Amino acid sequence: MDKIIYERADKSVEPQKIVFEVSSDLSIKDFKLNCVRMAQALGYNHNSIKKEFNHIGESGDASQLKLLFG
Repeated sequence: MDKIIYERADKSVEPQKIVFEVSSDLSIKDFKLNCVRMAQALGYNHNSIKKEFNHIGESGDASQLKLLFG
């Protein structure tokens, strides 16, 4: 099991630390999807994320994806 971790340097009301535990054989496509999910969790705007990551190939449970991506 590997981890993708974001830790904020300054104190604020925003999330201070986000940890994703991922399988050690994570594909680059799944890594990208996890980065998108982390950006969402950090509160970045959906349109900004879509612009920066270009096409986001969504996979998985459609109801969970709707919660994540709106």
